[in-house]
Amino acid sequence: MIKTIRLKTTHKNYTVSIGYKLFKKFIRSISDKQIKKYVIVDQKVYNNIKNEFSKNNFFIIKVKGNEKIKSIEYYWKIISILLIKKIDRSSIIICIGGGALGDLSGFIASTILRGIKFILVPTTLLSQVDSSIGGKNGINSKFGKNHVGTFYQPDKVIIDPFFLKSLSFKQIKSGYAEIVKHAIIGDKKFYDWLKNNYKKIYSLKNETVIAAIQKSIKIKA
Repeated sequence: MIKTIRLKTTHKNYTVSIGYKLFKKFIRSISDKQIKKYVIVDQKVYNNIKNEFSKNNFFIIKVKGNEKIKSIEYYWKIISILLIKKIDRSSIIICIGGGALGDLSGFIASTILRGIKFILVPTTLLSQVDSSIGGKNGINSKFGKNHVGTFYQPDKVIIDPFFLKSLSFKQIKSGYAEIVKHAIIGDKKFYDWLKNNYKKIYSLKNETVIAAIQKSIKIKA
């Protein structure tokens, strides 16, 4: 079952879609579209999904996802690749990875050619419930974190619990802590539900995880 959340912002309305194996359906739905598709993807994640890009009409840029990539050097390196590969105003940038890669890719999408279509596929539980919502993008500088950036909403967010199966337990707990924070801020019943269902979330039971992600996003939104 696919859950859809419609978000309205000052500059753009878009959807967040949540569902198991939704990523495969999404990739297949755009494979034959006659537009240039540039995929910025975490190297480790790519190893698990590379067969989905068997067609030649995706240009893949693999990046080692960590906080270090949020730099002017990485920003310019990827911008240069995109320009060399003749990205244009009708192109799409698809980011597949965690929060740091999403921040970098969103900043790239918002600035290259003065802004092009951007689709976000967050692959960690933390990024699915936190950094994928709000349109905050940016890079770090020697003066501190996120000092250079933009607010630029994606055109679509695709959340697939499939990606969570490759995460460490520490990463799952990190994302769960963010969900709990949202519940404390905004919904006592949700907080009580989390206390009763946390073991199912830790063990990645699909329906429970999807319900937790959906409710957490609604609170953040």
